[in-house]
Amino acid sequence: MSSKPLTYEKIGSGTYGNVYRIDSNTVRKDCSIVSEDLCNIETTTIREIVFLSTYSHPHIRGVNLIEFMDLKVSMYMPEGGVPLNEWVKNTTLTQRLGIIPRIVAQICSVLSYLESMDMSHGDLKPSNILINSNNDIKVIDWGACCYLPHRQTVNGCTEQFSAPELLDTPVRNGPPADIFSLGMIVRFLIYGTFETMRWIKWCCHSKGKVDILNSWENGSDLDFVRKCQPFLSADYKSRPTAAEICDWKELESYKTNNSQSYKHSNGRLDKVVWTDSNLFSPDRRIRVIKLICMLATKFNCTESIMPSVQLFEEYAVSGYRTISESNINIYAGACLMIASCLLNCSLHLVDFLKLINPNISCMKFYTILLDILEHFSCEVYRLAFTDRLERISVKHLQSLLLTPDIMNTNHEQRAELYTKLIADETKSLLA
Repeated sequence: MSSKPLTYEKIGSGTYGNVYRIDSNTVRKDCSIVSEDLCNIETTTIREIVFLSTYSHPHIRGVNLIEFMDLKVSMYMPEGGVPLNEWVKNTTLTQRLGIIPRIVAQICSVLSYLESMDMSHGDLKPSNILINSNNDIKVIDWGACCYLPHRQTVNGCTEQFSAPELLDTPVRNGPPADIFSLGMIVRFLIYGTFETMRWIKWCCHSKGKVDILNSWENGSDLDFVRKCQPFLSADYKSRPTAAEICDWKELESYKTNNSQSYKHSNGRLDKVVWTDSNLFSPDRRIRVIKLICMLATKFNCTESIMPSVQLFEEYAVSGYRTISESNINIYAGACLMIASCLLNCSLHLVDFLKLINPNISCMKFYTILLDILEHFSCEVYRLAFTDRLERISVKHLQSLLLTPDIMNTNHEQRAELYTKLIADETKSLLA
């Protein structure tokens, strides 16, 4: 007698996918890796997978398990609580005023953690913050997170909580924009209403700020909220940093122990164990760099060059898969696609594949991309993104390709020179 398949309660849905309650402590988020027409990679899914499997913080809802099935991914996560927009409906203003400092402190702890890694959330809003019965919060939904210092075009941010610079010219997404979103969340916790984009822009253009409180509010119980007014400055340079807010005296009793947080140690290209073998000789290495540079230049995503090269280096020498002469371009292209997704660069897949290999199907490319992603798991950020001071520059790569000393040597000499050039470049960056 066959048993019925398990069915789970759907508790959320949207462009990102669906969320189901598995039990009282666990939810599952189902997302697609590719668009419905199979013509593009879902960059938000890639970013969330990589972020959650790499970074941890007491106030970030983590992931317990990631399952890859066909072109979909399921992320199993702790339950975490209810969204702030639902919590507001079941609390009084008096109750919320006593809890707002705690909420601000915990969110700023997360933002300070992100700032320390040159990252930002990119879409802070009440529905992306969970609160539990102990009034502890968890920040969720990392599909719009941004790796900085790259200033990429913003997509997916919610207008009612977006900084004015994103509404005017959406090309700056960083820590100051997150602080503005936090200010709008504080205002929402007071009034329980969503402001319009038009109103936010009018306030910023006419007054240079959005008022965190309406002009008639004068109670002393709102003093902490008034102190948050600089969050909503129209000038992003005038907003405090999350680290500065964390040091406010009013938040001292709510400080989070960030020693529980972690990030993987930085990867360095000059520390890759290079193998001089048929799998990946120095000659092939030069060919791959040329291909990645060509593709990145063609699609205007040159900031993805170094992360792509580093991912490919690691993957090629890992021995996880045999990279043959016929598919080396495909693997290099897949590494570039992953790095570009993380940097929020837009690549049209069909045009991209025509340049790599016009005979490869989208499905084959997806299979290889997922294979790389699943193999690296939490190592993707460590391998792709190094500390800014230690990153080998694109200029260095381009000059390396044109150096006669490199091109006119046998491949044993080339490997030695290549290593020395990168070591010298690293020293100059750190000088």
